[in-house]
Amino acid sequence: MQLLLDLKLKCDATFDNFMVGENEVVVNVLKAFAEEKGDPYCFVWSHPGDGLSHLLQAICHRAKENMYLPLAELKVFGPDFLEGIDSVPLVCIDDIHVVAGDAAWEEALFHTFNRIHERGHRLIFGAHHVAAECGFQLKDLLSRIASGASYSLLPLKDDDKMQLLQHTAKRRGFNLPIEVARYLLAHYPRDMRTQLSILEKLDFASLQEKHKVTLPFVKSALLSASS
Repeated sequence: MQLLLDLKLKCDATFDNFMVGENEVVVNVLKAFAEEKGDPYCFVWSHPGDGLSHLLQAICHRAKENMYLPLAELKVFGPDFLEGIDSVPLVCIDDIHVVAGDAAWEEALFHTFNRIHERGHRLIFGAHHVAAECGFQLKDLLSRIASGASYSLLPLKDDDKMQLLQHTAKRRGFNLPIEVARYLLAHYPRDMRTQLSILEKLDFASLQEKHKVTLPFVKSALLSASS
């Protein structure tokens, strides 16, 4: 349990900082979930970088007693740490697809689901695929995953992505011209995980060189970083 207690939510992974785009219905469902309204279990999936981990952490920021478990980071420790988490009123288990095909993990998730359900607590699974395409072999686990509502996040449109980049830059304390946002989307991977990572590098470079984030500066800084 000490490992679980050491897990930290990202401070900025809140509903207020999430660019909703065309996901208003899903976001409203997850807000209600955090406030102990609606169904006690659901499954949500998205493509990598579309904000699912952000939203699962946002639920935990809003809920009173909670636990966020990113299996992509925790898989290496084995499934034993799932024992006892059913005592927590709300549990968000992210990246469940990474343990698909591992018999020990699948059985542990199955029993964890049952214990949480029996206690009347709340559980949400997050993945990067629809449940049927995650690769789970344990049929009983698949039936549990499919027993509740399933939602998917739609990727942001370009205008929303640019707005999110500018909003994030403003929170970091610098201005991101719209032509820079367009340049980043046109010349680098378009998923927001990558884009926000690039923005972080530009923030550091601008502070280090005491230079505004202009298009010429961005081209130079990113070229230097790649060489």
